[in-house]
Amino acid sequence: AIPDRDYGVSWKLQATSTSKLPVKYTSLTPTVCQIIEQLADGPSVQSAYPLVNADSAVCTVRASQPGDDRYAAAAPVQQSFNYRKAAMVITPYAVASSVRNAAKTPVASKTYVAKSTYYFASSLLFASGMNYGLLSIGNPMRAASTTPAVCTVASVVPQDNTGGIFQLATVNTLTSGTCNVVWNFDGSSDRAATSTVMSFAVK
Repeated sequence: AIPDRDYGVSWKLQATSTSKLPVKYTSLTPTVCQIIEQLADGPSVQSAYPLVNADSAVCTVRASQPGDDRYAAAAPVQQSFNYRKAAMVITPYAVASSVRNAAKTPVASKTYVAKSTYYFASSLLFASGMNYGLLSIGNPMRAASTTPAVCTVASVVPQDNTGGIFQLATVNTLTSGTCNVVWNFDGSSDRAATSTVMSFAVK
């Protein structure tokens, strides 16, 4: 069996035949996935590009063994699994005016004062751990206040920082209350949309 996979993640194919002859693999859904033969540890299945514009797509792989002068052909076997958009995680941090000169600080650990300007950096990472050592992978995000009487988002701009590209939001506090800011990633052809709520008290 082949487990469901995130787009972009390959899987080593491991079918065997009783004849011990090499197994041949064919993708029956070539617009979704393809077979990569020339790998050191053997054939693998890999998602194809461009990817379909859906949250998931079915990949079907057929394994066959045509036999030789000693062995008859084996009956082909098919396995299907889902290639799904990779899950993403947004994490907001309170920072100084630039991501470069500020350690990442949990939002709730700061004190926020009305009629002031604050800065928040948000990172976007794969939930499945495909981040290759990066702290943020730089996809564009949006931020908007759902409590406009208490706070507003003046701007969201990318900030290149050691470890990745973050999104920097400038938030103006207007009066006492709870400020709620929703961060959104709209998704892409191979990454799932996600959002998170950043909430803090203004005094």
